[in-house]
Amino acid sequence: MDPQRRCQQAASGDTTGYRIIACHQLTNGTGSVIAYQVENEYYDGSAAGRSYMRHLEDKARADGITVPLTGNNNGTFNSGTGALDVDGPDSYPQGFDCSNPSKWNGVPDIGYDHPAGKPLYSPEFQGGAFDPWGGPGYDKCAQLINDQFANVFYKQNIAVGATAQSFYMTYGGTNWGWLGMPENYTSYDYGAAIRENRQLDPKYVSDSVRLCTIPVGLLGS
Repeated sequence: MDPQRRCQQAASGDTTGYRIIACHQLTNGTGSVIAYQVENEYYDGSAAGRSYMRHLEDKARADGITVPLTGNNNGTFNSGTGALDVDGPDSYPQGFDCSNPSKWNGVPDIGYDHPAGKPLYSPEFQGGAFDPWGGPGYDKCAQLINDQFANVFYKQNIAVGATAQSFYMTYGGTNWGWLGMPENYTSYDYGAAIRENRQLDPKYVSDSVRLCTIPVGLLGS
């Protein structure tokens, strides 16, 4: 979508969500919200794209958002006009071929997206994989992104300096047949740490350990 059109939509949007978040921010001492993601996978670093991002940031601040502003834009907005407090990588190193769950790809170094003076944060890192129509099923996706994957890949992120990680998904649910994109069926189990049936996958323990060892409070340092 054209950035100018995006700005117009943002300006006319309902601010109820902003107000709800503002009531639960750690910075205000009234809740546990530690960051606010401004956009999602937006990589337009043009003048118009940066103006759009700046507009969203100004809108959030004007509506009471005081926590650090973040994004998963692969560092596009780590500096310059529209710069976020923390812009981190969006990474799915294993891909989505659940038909071959024993095949591992290389372990990435997300440190490339670590500007001086800012914390290294992974706002969207692989925690599962989607299963398309006619696919092998989400149990195979859970094997692709299993507890061994979590133990190696998430630790690697910590080793290169990550002080916060957000896994997509930690909880896999149901899209009720109409919320998801056409390529996916009703289930959004995703092979996640918490499965669609509410059962805990073995990697839930690994995810919990990683979360316990990451000083997420450093996000706003």
